[in-house]
Amino acid sequence: MQETVLTATVANPNTDPTATCGAFALESAKLPDFQADPTKIDEPGFLTWRTDAAERVAAGAEGTFTVDLAAGEYAVVGECVSDGNPTLFGTEQLVTSSHTLEAPTLTTAVENTVLTATVANTNVDPTATCGIIVLESAKLPDFQADPTKIDEPGFLTFRTDAAERVAAGAEGTFTVDLAAGEYAVVGECVSDGNPTLFGTEQLVTSSHTLEAPTLTTAVENTVLTATVANTNVDPTATCGIIVLESAKLPDFQADPTKIDEPGFLTFRTDAAERVAAGAEGTFTVDLAAGEYAVVGECVSDGNPTLFGTEELVTATNALAGPTVTTGVEAGTLTITIVNQNIDPSSTCSVFVLENAKITQLMDDPTKIDEEGFLTWRSPETERVGPGTANAYTVELEDGPYIVMGECISDANPTPVFGTQQLVTVGENALGSLGDLDLGDLIPDNPDDNPNPDNPDPGGPDQDALAGSVQKLVDAIDVDVIAELLADLLGGMGGE
Repeated sequence: MQETVLTATVANPNTDPTATCGAFALESAKLPDFQADPTKIDEPGFLTWRTDAAERVAAGAEGTFTVDLAAGEYAVVGECVSDGNPTLFGTEQLVTSSHTLEAPTLTTAVENTVLTATVANTNVDPTATCGIIVLESAKLPDFQADPTKIDEPGFLTFRTDAAERVAAGAEGTFTVDLAAGEYAVVGECVSDGNPTLFGTEQLVTSSHTLEAPTLTTAVENTVLTATVANTNVDPTATCGIIVLESAKLPDFQADPTKIDEPGFLTFRTDAAERVAAGAEGTFTVDLAAGEYAVVGECVSDGNPTLFGTEELVTATNALAGPTVTTGVEAGTLTITIVNQNIDPSSTCSVFVLENAKITQLMDDPTKIDEEGFLTWRSPETERVGPGTANAYTVELEDGPYIVMGECISDANPTPVFGTQQLVTVGENALGSLGDLDLGDLIPDNPDDNPNPDNPDPGGPDQDALAGSVQKLVDAIDVDVIAELLADLLGGMGGE
């Protein structure tokens, strides 16, 4: 008998035209009751199956019957009846009905490290349930040699829980997050009276998809700050940055292995400083002036280096004002200007303005371009390049002046001023002082002279000094009073 289908063939050997034959089946456990009282076959529910009256086999004929039985053991009995004769039973035949257990159909798919396995339980036996097991492919030979190893702790990577097993005629899907590696996935079914039946193994590979890091960059003068976020979950994934001159970018794009050539890169993250999965790191690099490409890159076990999108940045030297030295002889001012910057786009000039205008310039630097605001300025065609100097002589009227230099560059079009220098031109540099004798401003105090016969005074009269200073304040330009007072009081201290 195949599975649960009973096939019974009945041959009626009788010649009596009224004789008909058939068969019936009953559970083997009821056989003793039937043998003790054959009339029990007429009790409802006693028999599992009996030939219908219309299908009974006529005299001299043969008939075949098929019956789908539940799993179990049965007694099958042939029987004939004819007019004037009681039912005659043949010898009982014991048969066993059992479901043939089938392995499930299995389909698998892997995305990165997530396995999706769908199991279809094609069995009709209501006791049959199915699931999957997952094991490392390296353990497959041991499993094939001894399937009971699946019950050893730690042998399997995954097994369907009992509560989630798929019932007969149903389908179930399982998702499993695996570590990177190769695995065998096996469908398996079990039912009452049958050992576990395994399907054919399917090999799958779990791997993390490597992603490039997120990268943010900022440049202040020549200092690059690059922040790298490693968004990977693979614990073997580490990320960093590479920096190369922008002129080398086409070579890198054509052949990324060039990053391993000595001198090709300007900077590369050290192995010890690489950013771990799920973490963030910031790197600072002091660059020479120029344009660079900054690229984030990640690598992990089993994956080649993955580069992100290049970001172009420009490093420029901080712009400084020029150094200026001056000298005055009579009405001639001598100026030397030096451009101390190394930025090749930087140029500098020097200018002279009346001392009284310096506050206006500091409030509004654009005034240097206002016609008539400056007393003198070096020609635009003679602006001083990086690391070079120039000298000028300027004829000026008597008075106090401020001498300053300024520098600009492509990255810094707003002038950066150097240190202010106060110079005085001519003998009457103090303007309204006229012929005032500084000796007259500080009268002698006879009381301080220890030797009346010595015309040299012993020191200034303090009361007179206060009045003299006021005369001085009234006489000179207020913008140079501080410098003059400093010189005056310094001289007093030295007597």
